[in-house]
Amino acid sequence: MTGLRDDGLRHPGLELESHREYDSAMATKSRSPKKPTKRTPTAGGDERKVKRSFTLDRKVDEEARRRIGARGLSAFVNDAIKRRLQGLRIQAWLDEREAIDGPIPDTAFSRIDDALKKAGF
Repeated sequence: MTGLRDDGLRHPGLELESHREYDSAMATKSRSPKKPTKRTPTAGGDERKVKRSFTLDRKVDEEARRRIGARGLSAFVNDAIKRRLQGLRIQAWLDEREAIDGPIPDTAFSRIDDALKKAGF
């Protein structure tokens, strides 16, 4: 096929073997380019921000809106992700330490529980 489709339209520079290759080439060509990352000034200076789209369970969304309002959702989600990432980093560190030093003995946990009770926790 030499740049001419069944509908008679000529597409210069397209030398394709089949309509399937043409459709694939046009689908790739018609994709919109990625939007550049916005720089948003913050109290601490410039910080990179990205816009994301995600899906929530309806009940989660309803409760979040009731508790924090519609305008605070981005900050709330950002904080939740930061906390989850911190938890994952801590767990990775604990796993690494356990691989090096072995598991924490049960006696250590009971000493910690005793100390917390003594301190009023």
